[in-house]
Amino acid sequence: MIAIVLAFGVIGLALLHVRQQRVNLTNEIKVLHEEYRHHEQTLWQLQTEIAVRVRPDQIRATVDQESVDWQPIPMRPLAMPAADTQTIIEGSEPIPYVD
Repeated sequence: MIAIVLAFGVIGLALLHVRQQRVNLTNEIKVLHEEYRHHEQTLWQLQTEIAVRVRPDQIRATVDQESVDWQPIPMRPLAMPAADTQTIIEGSEPIPYVD
């Protein structure tokens, strides 16, 4: 009888320990999520500030003022051959529409 009571006590303590770990983990996830949201908000604010301060007409005017011969950035690295899009299209599976 004493062994059964002790076994139930040990099982109870183990369950309490697992529950406390779950509570601690949940709290840690909440803290990390709040940090992530704060960083995301800061990023959005910086992106908005950049978008407000840098307009295409200002960039073009600045580039035109310089005496450097600017070249456009290529869409792919110069050493990379062009992709055979027809082979890619024919060999790929259609992407299913998910609503």
